Amino acid sequence: MDPYLAIASKRDERAYADTPVPADVRQRILDAGRLTGSSKNRQRWEFVVVSGRARERLAEAVYAPENVASAALVVAMVVIGVAPNLFLDKIHGSVDTLLAFVRAKSAAPIEALR
Repeated sequence: MDPYLAIASKRDERAYADTPVPADVRQRILDAGRLTGSSKNRQRWEFVVVSGRARERLAEAVYAPENVASAALVVAMVVIGVAPNLFLDKIHGSVDTLLAFVRAKSAAPIEALR
């Protein structure tokens, strides 16, 4: 198969277990993103566990609310802005943010296999 078509045609199916995420696993997932290095060591992000009324409001605001409503753990990544007049700073900030997100997202299935 053409690698581009494999990537472009990939579809995700989300089905979550009914079991809660243990506190130590939740912390390891958050740390995987939080501890990601960044240019100039700025780490312009925070990972926030979303629960309660905030989780309900988030579910109402997204395209597929059932994904938020049925997940055992919902984490929001809050990105602190970069200086608007520094183009390279914006690029580095965006790349760093993406890497932190990918690390945290990658940690979740790895933790599930432990």
